[in-house]
Amino acid sequence: LPAVWVGREHAARVRSLAGANLPARLVSRGESRVVDSHNLVGVIPGSDRGADADNENLIVTCHHDAPFASAVEDASGLAVLLALAKEFAAARAERQPLRRDLVFVASSGHFHGGIGNRVFVERHAEGLVKRAVAAFGVEHVAEEVESDGQGGYRLTGRPEVRALFFDGSSQFAGVLAEEAERCRLDRLICADAYAFGPEPPCDSAPFFTAGIPSACHISGPLYLFDPHDTIDKVRTVDLVPLATFFANAIRRVD
Repeated sequence: LPAVWVGREHAARVRSLAGANLPARLVSRGESRVVDSHNLVGVIPGSDRGADADNENLIVTCHHDAPFASAVEDASGLAVLLALAKEFAAARAERQPLRRDLVFVASSGHFHGGIGNRVFVERHAEGLVKRAVAAFGVEHVAEEVESDGQGGYRLTGRPEVRALFFDGSSQFAGVLAEEAERCRLDRLICADAYAFGPEPPCDSAPFFTAGIPSACHISGPLYLFDPHDTIDKVRTVDLVPLATFFANAIRRVD
């Protein structure tokens, strides 16, 4: 059905018009144009890499583009991705590398059907994607909010409920569950990747449907698509635990 996203600041007015069966005219101010967008890809080589560079790999991804201030969506996910890159680059420098390559994909085109990761999977189907043993997605490390009664939000002090979509073996699921408990990621729902349709509702969906054992952390707070997604909405106390969760899972899978 045709639909429109209405911000909380206009919700009461729209409801009153609808309830009174009165006509309304909604104007969306914006601009449509063709632009170039780019994925950013980095690789930390593993110790098993041979002279031909054909090594198995693990993929970590989040999207780097956003519609507003977008501190939660997805600067928070990008912060975790960069922390993991720093952690594993330091481990390699200290001669403690993973066996497998670690591939970081900061993807673009999230608001155009997640085209960045779709194109990445298509272009690397016979290379990086074929040699991937697992993929990890991270999005939206969010504070929970509630309505302040005036068209805005107030923080509740709790993390937004988040989903960990996963697909893979029971052993892989067991690793995820153990590390989530170890890192105390509360208000976390472990969900079947295909419970909502033919692919999970996250930017890393193409890695799932490519048949790679995958896990994606994501939440959907009320302010996700509006200018209220500011830096105070990032659940900063969860950034280190979440990065630790992914780092531990990556090491165990490797």
